[in-house]
Amino acid sequence: MITIAICVAIISTIGFLSLWFYIVNKEMNFYKNSVNSAKSSLESHTKRYEQERSTPRRHDAYNVLEIGFNIYFQTIENYNRAIRKPQNIVPALLMGFKRMSTDYIDKNEYL
Repeated sequence: MITIAICVAIISTIGFLSLWFYIVNKEMNFYKNSVNSAKSSLESHTKRYEQERSTPRRHDAYNVLEIGFNIYFQTIENYNRAIRKPQNIVPALLMGFKRMSTDYIDKNEYL
């Protein structure tokens, strides 16, 4: 009888851990994809700003680029906040999700 209880406990523990890691992986990939999307958008806004830097529409391009930077920084902040959630810390680190930094990005370099 104890053997059956141990088997049920092991199976339910494995099921719980699998579901936990699956949910965290899904959530972290969502945030990571958001960051990647914001990064590609920022790159296209940067190219547009470079093209229109000497035209009268440079102020519009500058405003769009500024908004792009803000969105990019917010998505990184949301990603880092998701990693720091108590229920996400252990699975995220074990699956290789690392905290993203904005320290290496200099907005003034682009503006």
